[in-house]
Amino acid sequence: MSRLTMAIAAFCLLWTGAHSPAQAHEFDPHIVQLNERAQNTYAVRWTAPVETQATLVWPTNCTQTLVRQEGLTRWFQAQCQTPAPNNAALSPQGLPNPNDHVLLDVRRLDGKHWQHLLRGQDSQLALATLSKSTQTWEIARAYLGLGVEHLLFGFDHLLFVLGLLALIRVRRALIAAATAFTLGHALTLCLATLGWVTLSPGPVEACIALSLVWMAREMALRGPQDDHTQRADAHRPFWLAAGGFGLLHGLGFAGALSELGLPQSQAPLALAAFNIGIEVAQLIVIALGLLIAAATARWKGRERLWRLAPYAMGAVAMGWFYTRTLSVLTAH
Repeated sequence: MSRLTMAIAAFCLLWTGAHSPAQAHEFDPHIVQLNERAQNTYAVRWTAPVETQATLVWPTNCTQTLVRQEGLTRWFQAQCQTPAPNNAALSPQGLPNPNDHVLLDVRRLDGKHWQHLLRGQDSQLALATLSKSTQTWEIARAYLGLGVEHLLFGFDHLLFVLGLLALIRVRRALIAAATAFTLGHALTLCLATLGWVTLSPGPVEACIALSLVWMAREMALRGPQDDHTQRADAHRPFWLAAGGFGLLHGLGFAGALSELGLPQSQAPLALAAFNIGIEVAQLIVIALGLLIAAATARWKGRERLWRLAPYAMGAVAMGWFYTRTLSVLTAH
């Protein structure tokens, strides 16, 4: 590895170990806990990421009353009469952003526990579902979708994968680097989510931005594609740096998953599905990138774009690093 790579790795190791947790990941859903107190009676606890008066809209056969409020958390009590209408459903209302996520955490009297994700203000959950246990495939589907979504909308992680595509032009070396990145972030995602590794999320997010600075530097040092650079690529240990930074990115993925929480009875399944979702999205991005590269192979402006890309990536990454570092410093 280059001296810059080792310097960034050492800095990240020291910084993440020196700070206590103080900052959340960008993916931040509303957490709504529904605890069944008696038949058709629920205690509702709504914890929001920002100040809001958002609430659940219950069917016409139910009434909900506000019990108390402390900061960003509000407690309600909901009472439903039977029979419920056939189309009775729960839905969120008043979300600060209509596309916000609402994670319903349902705990029944019989001790069964499950979760359901409402994606946006127009989503609904059938009231009859509250009396049923979540099937295994439903948990897997929900967390698989969350993993796909987090990579595609986690722009720092997405940019790193795109950087690998732009930087490594030998197919074998690209596969090795992508595999190492996958194994690296899968390892730390599991360890951090299960509580075996605990690091401060603020410095982790800032160091993820630094990984993009490294990527931009490597891209800027590359010359035009020729036989010499391809032969050199085949022997450069890109996989080692990619695997190391994959460990770092896994901690970022774990930050998102820790906020969503894992269902107690299906934690291994949910964790595996979330990680598989990340890999599915990563493979889609790589496949699309290779198709676009093949389609633009004869485009005259391709080399000009290549020369500009690392500077654009570096500028964005340094902006992220500055704002995330400032957030960590001001939190202390």
